Amino acid sequence: MLDNAYVANIRLAIQLAYRIKSIRDPDAQLITDRFMQADLGAGNLVSVLSTQGGNFPTMYYGQLNGVTLILFDGVENLYQAGALTSGYYLTQGGGISRTTNRYLTDSIAYYNSFLAGTHITRTGNFVIAGYSAGAALAYNYARWLTLNTDAPEPIIWTFGGCKPGDRTLADSFSPRFGLRFFNDSDPVPLFPFNLSTYTLYNPLAVFDDLVFVNNFCQPGGGVEVFANGTGRSASVPSAAASMPMLSFASWLLGQVQAPNGPHSIQTYINRLQLAVDAEPLPRVDQAQGGPPEVPPVLTPAEVRAGQAAAVQTIFRLGNIQQGGEVTIPEPQQFSAFHDGKIWAVDFRGTTVAIGPTKKRAHGLARVGNDLLRRLQRQGIVDPAAIADQFEAYFVQAADPNGGFDPVLNTVWNQ
Repeated sequence: MLDNAYVANIRLAIQLAYRIKSIRDPDAQLITDRFMQADLGAGNLVSVLSTQGGNFPTMYYGQLNGVTLILFDGVENLYQAGALTSGYYLTQGGGISRTTNRYLTDSIAYYNSFLAGTHITRTGNFVIAGYSAGAALAYNYARWLTLNTDAPEPIIWTFGGCKPGDRTLADSFSPRFGLRFFNDSDPVPLFPFNLSTYTLYNPLAVFDDLVFVNNFCQPGGGVEVFANGTGRSASVPSAAASMPMLSFASWLLGQVQAPNGPHSIQTYINRLQLAVDAEPLPRVDQAQGGPPEVPPVLTPAEVRAGQAAAVQTIFRLGNIQQGGEVTIPEPQQFSAFHDGKIWAVDFRGTTVAIGPTKKRAHGLARVGNDLLRRLQRQGIVDPAAIADQFEAYFVQAADPNGGFDPVLNTVWNQ
């Protein structure tokens, strides 16, 4: 027997995924308003769009004909990714009593403050959809609405979401809350990772903080989507393999920005469309999705054993990198060169700075090559994190209000 209810849900999911993708467009509010009118007909449409590219992910909030649509996008920059991941892992003492990520709570406070100056109300039927970090926001915002307003229980649809909170939060959502979609190879729904993975990145963390992170889990309603468009009820992805090196923030932002990766919103749209187009229609064992994720229970002894193993691994890798002389091919190094009286610095065949004196150029090349040699000696290096942080540093150092003296000069002023 074909599961027509599942296919109907897939069609709605595709529409919502397209809506989320649309709020990244420069004319996001206008485009999403048109989607609302196409879906719900003529009427008095009231909508707002939160600031894109700021400290919090973009949110669209629209009301038409008794329906309120709220869309949350994923992280858009390194600051947002860093704040989100720190909200999971930096409990700052006493954090074990919280049920969710502190950054998610701060985000909701920001959105409510943003909405306070608009004509938005909290009435009617709510449909909330989110992608990636926006999926975790969707669950937390729905929970806030339920606890703080008279709004009816929202319906939630999410794609590739991070874990929104602990089991207390996960169990607070009823089966009618919608569906939570995740691709079988998308690693983001596993984030924050359980303790067996987390100890590799913070072997010195205290037990209470580790257990706090380990208690985060996914709510029910999960549907795992495969590359051929078929789906099954599940709690977490079964084939996700990508894990961060050191920086969770750089890793998460990279997952969002990879255009054809398993976490891309377009990949979700493509796979769900395959389900709608399939002949025969795909099956799913339960239209309501899988049960909430059950976090593993760990003892202090297991935590200590995991931390000890992580320390041994880190020192073993460090010892390997220390064995022998460091060799960096000359074309991969910094070098100073001059054209007439002007001295400049080259890195891997590209001019990266102009001294203009010989002393300044040679000094930068020498320090740059020393950094390269020292990197080769480290036990573990996260290239994405280094690249992201250097990019953020250059932006801040070139900002007249960034606190740097002198300000980094990145323009040719005549």
